[in-house]
Amino acid sequence: MATTVDEIFQRMSATFLPEKAAGLSAIVAYHITGEGGGDYSSVVKDGAYSLETALRVDAQARLTMAAPDWIALNEGTLDPMTAFVSGKLKIAGDQGLAQKFPRYFKRPTGNGSGIPLAELVPQRLALLSQPFRLVTKDAAWGSGPELKGEESALRGLVEGQIEPGPALLGGQLVFAGDMAMLRGAWASWSAAPVSRPKPKRPSVFALALAWIKSKF
Repeated sequence: MATTVDEIFQRMSATFLPEKAAGLSAIVAYHITGEGGGDYSSVVKDGAYSLETALRVDAQARLTMAAPDWIALNEGTLDPMTAFVSGKLKIAGDQGLAQKFPRYFKRPTGNGSGIPLAELVPQRLALLSQPFRLVTKDAAWGSGPELKGEESALRGLVEGQIEPGPALLGGQLVFAGDMAMLRGAWASWSAAPVSRPKPKRPSVFALALAWIKSKF
């Protein structure tokens, strides 16, 4: 299942880092264009985060980007600087706030490492002392108590990047077994997280050339 623009925004509340945003009051609006896009506003106030599905006119910063590019940026396959200088990412208002804003959230997983689940899941299940069965819409692995859910949530869990609590509460994951077993699995996976490859940063010359092309 491919990541959608709405999924990216909806999981921001679960990845918000209030300790890093202490004392911050800010509104950042996002205009995501094209099929699958939409308008959103991220509001941070008094250490709390909320999402609105509209463009706030009082936002200090506003980002505009096409839906496929926004997904690629969050999945780590599009470099932010490349997106900016090439014109794929447009920022109006407080550019400093827009550039710092991602620091207030855990790194998004998107497609994570990019390793196919058919290869990834058996490797990660092999790390566990107590096996169980992982089930997505289109595939299943292992045996034992069943953990079923959306592909993006399962990937984030088995790669050791996102703990299961928010996904269980939000209905993205359903577990039929002993929760202590799931906590043990998370402890094993988070102790050896799978890193996703960083997007290749182009050379200064390539960035300059992209910037020049965006102006003509």
